[in-house]
Amino acid sequence: MGDWNAVVGESKEERYVGHYGSGIRNAHGEKLVEFCQRWNLYIASTWFCQDKHRRYTWTSPGENGRYQIDYVVAKWRFWNGISNAKTYPGADINSDHNPVVATLRIELKKVLKVQRKKVWNIDKLTDDITATEYQGEVNIALDGSWETGDWNDRWERFKDSVTHAANKA
Repeated sequence: MGDWNAVVGESKEERYVGHYGSGIRNAHGEKLVEFCQRWNLYIASTWFCQDKHRRYTWTSPGENGRYQIDYVVAKWRFWNGISNAKTYPGADINSDHNPVVATLRIELKKVLKVQRKKVWNIDKLTDDITATEYQGEVNIALDGSWETGDWNDRWERFKDSVTHAANKA
């Protein structure tokens, strides 16, 4: 973003400036084009075919001239991310500039929440009292329920009892 007061003109400049600018390029326009070349940017406002009244962004006092001096500039990497850019000359914004609006197509990256596994402190089991409490909890949880059911049920009960005892200890 910046206030360049640049007129890049109607001439195409490689992949940085499109055919649909307005006016004749001035010195500030040259600097903007050089800036875009250096940082691999493109002036998106000049790549979309709009009527002449949808291109100008500033009207000089006294309605003497209309110029395109405000632009939407984006990284070349996101070339297909902007599908349109135009001005709204009839907007009531109490300024001599017209708002420049761009239509963006953005796909946000999906951020997955990672569930952290609970890590038990096994060093606590070296203490005789804690180890005895853990063993007692496992025995209570497994008491009598170990012999019944199929193997999957037995495994789930065993896993749940050991996990419950580890969380408690």
